[in-house]
Amino acid sequence: MFKKIETIEEFLARGGQIKVYPAVKPEEQEEYIRPTTTYNVQLMSLDEGAHFFSERREDKVVKKKTNVKNINVDALPDNIRRLLNI
Repeated sequence: MFKKIETIEEFLARGGQIKVYPAVKPEEQEEYIRPTTTYNVQLMSLDEGAHFFSERREDKVVKKKTNVKNINVDALPDNIRRLLNI
């Protein structure tokens, strides 16, 4: 499991050879910028942007009616009434 670390002298003594290669200049790659969006950008005016992305005005807010009816518990089956602890 333990690997022995070999010195350069030992490597050369057992017949190893050291080859020196000339330096190679790396290839220059053409740089390009990828688009950050994958969809078409739609330009709009300030009025259109306010229409789509602003909060509703108070006079235009429609209040939802809450029409909650009471549930007739007596009409429920016994096993469901037991689950509701009624």
